[in-house]
Amino acid sequence: MKWDKTKFPPYVYRGTEIVGEEGKSYDLKVEYGGYTVYSKTFLPYGSKIDSVSYTPSIKSDTLKTISVWLNIDKSKKTAFRFFTKKRKDNRFVETAFVFNSSLNLSSANKFNLSPKPNKTDSSFHEGSFFAIGDTVDIKIMAIDSITSLFFTDLSVYSTIAENMISGEVKPLKSNITAPGFGIWYGSAVNYYRCIVK
Repeated sequence: MKWDKTKFPPYVYRGTEIVGEEGKSYDLKVEYGGYTVYSKTFLPYGSKIDSVSYTPSIKSDTLKTISVWLNIDKSKKTAFRFFTKKRKDNRFVETAFVFNSSLNLSSANKFNLSPKPNKTDSSFHEGSFFAIGDTVDIKIMAIDSITSLFFTDLSVYSTIAENMISGEVKPLKSNITAPGFGIWYGSAVNYYRCIVK
């Protein structure tokens, strides 16, 4: 267990010997301080990127949008999270919202990647675009339907908090029994490297 401020929830457990298998379910039992909490998750089947395309930005001749194509099997009820890493920033940045969270997509689908760099990133001036010649690593994480609800709500909550809109915010979904909270999930991860053209 460790504290990782780049994640939410920020407490992350990393196993050195546990490797999940796609298509299987995994149970969790935690006993601490007189409490016992349970959870169960399903490790979905991963999807590889079929192709990548680049679209010029209307803001600059040297910036492009990256789009990826996936062939989605609707029967597998899989949602996806996309991350990109520019070599000059050397860290993965997520495209804000979980894709296929409604689980209604099937066959070939196009997804536009639009990371939001931090002000401290060298590529901050590029915004959600990619510079021609950049080497970019794309990470796609396949997650199950319950996990997609958690991260979809988290994206909405983060947007509301960032824009300082007051009002009632519905609680985030959690697949951990009370009094625990958070998300116990597995993801099938695939990587793709490209050079922006």
